[in-house]
Amino acid sequence: MTADRPRVVTDPAVRFGAPNVRGVSTAAIAERVVAGEAVDAVAEDYVSTRHEVLLACWHEGIHGDRMYRKRWGRWAEAIQRRMMYPDRFDPAAEADPPTG
Repeated sequence: MTADRPRVVTDPAVRFGAPNVRGVSTAAIAERVVAGEAVDAVAEDYVSTRHEVLLACWHEGIHGDRMYRKRWGRWAEAIQRRMMYPDRFDPAAEADPPTG
């Protein structure tokens, strides 16, 4: 894994081991997206990238609370296949996760 590739971290010394991207809880990011905010707006607020916000949403869609798994499960499984190849993955071309 390269240093510039976004990743979800679960470190007991950071956020008490809660999954996070750059120190921001994946659940906190996902809450804003599921509420209807655009991925790009959330990324800008957290001084993050679109890729990192999509990664946080993917994580919640696969491993998060039941609400996220139910709402984003299919989206997360589909995007996971594309995220496996970072040299071919284009976050700008990906649709935002379903909202509402």
